[in-house]
Amino acid sequence: MKEKVTQQIEELLDRAYEAEEPEAVLRLARQVLELDEENVDGLVLLADTTEDDDERLRALRRARALLVPGEGAAFDLQSEEASFYVAVLERLAGVLLFEAPQEALEVARELMPFDGDELLTLGRPLFYASLLRMERFDEVLERAAAEEKEQDGELTIEAAYARALALFRSQGAGEASAEALLDALGMAPDLPFYLLDFWVEPAEEEDDELFQIAGFFGLAWIDDENSLAWLTRATLALGFLTDRLPQEILEEMKPLLEEAELWTLLEEEKAAIDEGLAENPDMPLEEVDFKALDFLASQPAFLGL
Repeated sequence: MKEKVTQQIEELLDRAYEAEEPEAVLRLARQVLELDEENVDGLVLLADTTEDDDERLRALRRARALLVPGEGAAFDLQSEEASFYVAVLERLAGVLLFEAPQEALEVARELMPFDGDELLTLGRPLFYASLLRMERFDEVLERAAAEEKEQDGELTIEAAYARALALFRSQGAGEASAEALLDALGMAPDLPFYLLDFWVEPAEEEDDELFQIAGFFGLAWIDDENSLAWLTRATLALGFLTDRLPQEILEEMKPLLEEAELWTLLEEEKAAIDEGLAENPDMPLEEVDFKALDFLASQPAFLGL
């Protein structure tokens, strides 16, 4: 009898993984859980497809509890079991980030030790996003400074953007926050376009990580209207000068830049950059970015100064 149930579950899971419609996956996941309420695959599939936030959270918490190693045990970090457990933790922390950032922070701390050459988790962006959502800005700055020291002056993308926001939220617009934002934009100039929903989804597979980071950090940035406006203005300028800005966004935002008497400045700089590109069509995007960021650094109004 047990073997028959096991076979039924395997067949249902196979159909669920092959199904294209979320409604079908949800229905099959529920059938799996009717046969075995502790089936972790069924719980995760349910969490991925249900529209009930409470049900999603219950399913992920239960999956985590079922997967966590017993006392004295640990995962082989290169195993499939470790990867699956990480995937559950990432989903759980992503849900908690909305309503329970303290718990999300705890899950992020559990995720980060899994980071290594074989596996890179979303623990770090979840860690910083959780601290930012709780307005623990001093801790963000301390952690970023420690990270910079550990890595010989280098910051990760997450730390760079978290530091910029923490400085702005704790100290306001100033040289420190402006310099931090320029550093972050220089490190990952595509990230704010995902963060602000100027770009809807990654065009390239290598941007998937940026897209996920933006999903977490977006919550922290929209917590404060002034911070959002600060990032938006700089991103609009960067996007226009480097041809990253979608036309519909440009048309929507152009009146705001005109009202702030910034549009003429942008047009003049764009003409200069385009002239340089005409003379050197093979100019790499990184050099165009450098020119745009150098312009921003010379025009404090774009950085809230």
